[in-house]
Amino acid sequence: MTPLVSPNSPLHPFATGIAATDMYRMSRSFVTHVHGLGLGPDGHRLLHALVHATCRDLPAWSPDMRQPEDGCRRPCLALRRVLGREAANGNRGLAAGAQQLLASGLFDLLGATHRNSWLHWRFTDPALALLLDERRYGLLDARHLPGLRSQMDFFLHAEVALVRRMRRPAFAFDLSPHAAPGGPGRRGWSAARTPVLQALRRCAAAQGMTMIVALEGTGYLPGIDQVDVRIRRPGSAWTVRELARIRPTTRRCLVVDGTGHTEIPPRDLAPALQALEGAGWRRQAA
Repeated sequence: MTPLVSPNSPLHPFATGIAATDMYRMSRSFVTHVHGLGLGPDGHRLLHALVHATCRDLPAWSPDMRQPEDGCRRPCLALRRVLGREAANGNRGLAAGAQQLLASGLFDLLGATHRNSWLHWRFTDPALALLLDERRYGLLDARHLPGLRSQMDFFLHAEVALVRRMRRPAFAFDLSPHAAPGGPGRRGWSAARTPVLQALRRCAAAQGMTMIVALEGTGYLPGIDQVDVRIRRPGSAWTVRELARIRPTTRRCLVVDGTGHTEIPPRDLAPALQALEGAGWRRQAA
């Protein structure tokens, strides 16, 4: 087993072998498990801050890593600073997130100490092993955390990290967990449209990418029930022809970047992407 590190020792920027202290790691299996927990934004926000802090304390990121037996500690102000909330009036957001995480089964302990000025936590050993699973993982950047607001923002933050290093980065997700009824006539894409588009735009802006999105109707919900995202970024190997290849179940197509989105009929996707490539992938405002 790898030696443990004292949670009270100063952070060393090269402890993990990754010098950028903003970086942290989540495995595909951990991300999938977390998506099924039903956490709200406060829960996701605090979880990412704790994963970042835990990863930076460990000497290596491997599934057999031993944590300190008494867990990790951080000043609440330091956690709020990572989350871009150092100006918040107190620790209410951290407390709300901790309340959600206490029921998640991910922690042996999680609570405030020293008159609510420090947070003390320890992941369960199985949760840490799942987090550091080596089979498939993403490297996430804590500098993006202050811009994340919704459950969909945190979902995309993790999903993009898992695929962005691929030559042809892409992922798809089932819309049903994100499309709860919003009143008569508001299900599926109608209910999810605004949070999904806002989150896609924020993610594209933060990471300097263009997303080609196919909205699919595969029969699990009335209308659109799946979102297929292909990511064009500097260095990716996608061709326009590959990006434009869609299935017969595609109902609508979108091009999303940091400035907004354009909706394109499926039959017009290929010429629209060719024009976009000719314009240097600078989407014209709708």
